[in-house]
Amino acid sequence: MKLTVWKAAAVLIGTLIAANFAAPSQAPSGPSKVANKTDMSSYLLHAEAALEAFNRGDIAETAKLAHSLEVAWDSNSEGIKKDMPLTYQEVDGLMDAFVDQFKGYGTQRYKQPTAIDVDAAYQRYVAALKRAEDPSYGTTVGGDGVLNAQKTATGLTYLVTKNGSGRRAKSGEVALVRLTGLVQNGVIFRRTPDSADPEPIFLREGSKISGLLEGIELLHAGDSAIFLIPPALGFGVHSGYAGAIPPNSPLIYFVELTDVKSNSVGQWFRDYVKSSGLNAAVDAYRAQEKMGFPELFHSEGEMNELGYEFLRKASFKEAIQAFRLNVESYPRSANAYDSLGDAYAKSGERDLAIQNYRKALAIDPNMESSARALETIEHQ
Repeated sequence: MKLTVWKAAAVLIGTLIAANFAAPSQAPSGPSKVANKTDMSSYLLHAEAALEAFNRGDIAETAKLAHSLEVAWDSNSEGIKKDMPLTYQEVDGLMDAFVDQFKGYGTQRYKQPTAIDVDAAYQRYVAALKRAEDPSYGTTVGGDGVLNAQKTATGLTYLVTKNGSGRRAKSGEVALVRLTGLVQNGVIFRRTPDSADPEPIFLREGSKISGLLEGIELLHAGDSAIFLIPPALGFGVHSGYAGAIPPNSPLIYFVELTDVKSNSVGQWFRDYVKSSGLNAAVDAYRAQEKMGFPELFHSEGEMNELGYEFLRKASFKEAIQAFRLNVESYPRSANAYDSLGDAYAKSGERDLAIQNYRKALAIDPNMESSARALETIEHQ
C-alpha cells in the first residue's frame, strides 16, 4: 500500500497542531489551499484539450486553446499572485513555456514544436498545477503507510517519508536540500524551484531557524521528511517572509536532503589562506577542482562572496586570486569577470580592470555594472 505524503501530513499536522498548539487569537488571512482562490481543474482541462488537439494534428485549434488557457489564467490569478507568489511564479512560468510553443501560428516565422517538446512542457505545467493544490505531489510514503512520527526534546516533530543511503548531516557541514515551507493554513511561503539546483543550508547556529537546522541534522543524505516546527523553534512572536508567516505560527516543511558536504569552498579557501598562505590555497583549490570538489560545496556565488569579503578588508591579492579562480571555474559568467574587474580597479590596476569589464560585456552586453564601471574608469 502506498500513502501520499500529503495525506500522511494532513493526519500528522492536524493531530499535532490540535494537541500541541493553542489556536491563534486571530486566524491568518489568505487561502487554505490554492483551489480556494483559483480552480486548478479548469486549467488542467484547458491544457489537456490543447494537447489532444496537437496530438491529432489540429495546430490551429491547439493555438486557440492555448491562447484561451493564457487568457483564463491572466484573468483569474490575481488572488494566488498576491497570497502565494512562489506558487504563482512557478505555475505562470511553466504555463508560458507550454503556450508559447503555439504563439505566432499562421505566420511565416512560426516553427511547429516537436511532440516530445510539447508533451514535456505539458507534463511540467500539469505537475505544477497539481503541486499548487498538493505541495508534495509526486512523493509517497513507502511500506505499509504506517506513520512513525517522532518528537524531539525541543518540541520538533518529524516524519521520515523516504530513507536514503547516505551519511547523516552534522553541525558545521553544508546540507543540499529541496524544501517546501507552509504555514498551518496551507499557504506556501517558500519552495525550491524544480528547475533550480538543491539549496545549500549551512548547518551552523543562526543560518536558518533552529527547528529547520535541528531537523536536517536528524536526516541522512537521500532522506525525505516532514517537519512540524513549533513557533519557539521558528519565528516565535515575530512574523516572517514579509508577513506570509503570522506571529506564533507552527511551520510545516517538506524536506529532501539530496547530499551532505563537509564544508563550503568559500570557508575552506578562507581557512586555507589563513593557515598555509595564499599560494598554497590556490594550488589546493586547483587540486580540489580536478577531483570535482568531492567534499566541498562549490558555487560561483560562494567564491564571489569570498572575493568581496577580501576586497572589503583591502586584501587585494587575496581578492584577485579568489575572483581569478572563479573566472577559471565559470569562464562564461559575465558576473565573474565583472567582479574581477572590480578587484583590479580597487587595487589600482586600471588596464586589467578595463580588460575584465570588457570581457564581461562581451559575454553579456546588458551587464550594467560593467558598463558603468568602464565608463568611469576610462574617463579618469
